[in-house]
Amino acid sequence: MSEENPKNLSIGIVYEGNTDYLILNGIVRHIIGCRDCLPLQPSHDLKKSLYRPGWKGVLRWCQAHGSPDSALDWNNDGQFLVVDRVKVDLLIIHLDGDVSRNEDNRIVHCMSGCPSARNCQHYGQKTVNPLSCDTKTCPVKIPCPEHAPNPDGYTSHLSRLILDLLKAPKAASDRICPVIICDSMEAWIISAYDKTPNPEAILNPYETVIAKSKAYHGLRIHRKGNKKDVTVYREFLKTLKANWEHVKTQCPSAQRFEDSVCHALQIAPAKSP
Repeated sequence: MSEENPKNLSIGIVYEGNTDYLILNGIVRHIIGCRDCLPLQPSHDLKKSLYRPGWKGVLRWCQAHGSPDSALDWNNDGQFLVVDRVKVDLLIIHLDGDVSRNEDNRIVHCMSGCPSARNCQHYGQKTVNPLSCDTKTCPVKIPCPEHAPNPDGYTSHLSRLILDLLKAPKAASDRICPVIICDSMEAWIISAYDKTPNPEAILNPYETVIAKSKAYHGLRIHRKGNKKDVTVYREFLKTLKANWEHVKTQCPSAQRFEDSVCHALQIAPAKSP
């Protein structure tokens, strides 16, 4: 294991939304005791972000940084990456698993070159970016037979898509950590609070569990417009960290995430107090 001080490490995160960053950043710090991670996409200052928040923003970022003239460079020995001129020891890229299974997101199967997308008139045309297509007229059928309709299938699909878009050489791929949480980040939260069996199999866990009532474990749940309340998620993070060892036993994505972070950085998990 590396003897490098975790506080000297630079870790960047590409994520869907602010609450996702809050949870991932908090858990990475909990696992290895590092400083705050760099919010690469979207920036906390949305005016400085290249792309809008959400899953499309994540994939657009990956597309852009996988192009020949991108601002992402690979150190030859795979020891670090340079992202937008910033040295990064580990690049974490987050997507919720529902991106793979949701009818409204089916263009991701076109991006992956799945056989189910062959009926699309633009299939295989590099001049057409599926992210710009109208999902309402997309002929891709869900569930896609190329991927098992379960958390393992969604995870495999989206992890491979991220790496393919970045065109990462093998030496560098160890420094890239796709984190796919099924059905969404809230599965970890439900596991931490409710100990519900197989929380990653729950569809739309925010709507069907957390926001089902006005309060969740004494925390008032509401949205500000379409945004989740960051203040509430800070409380969620406290409980998630306190129950992280349990969450890893219920959520394969949580154990996978910790293993990937520690393996990439050659560092042992910090001991819980």
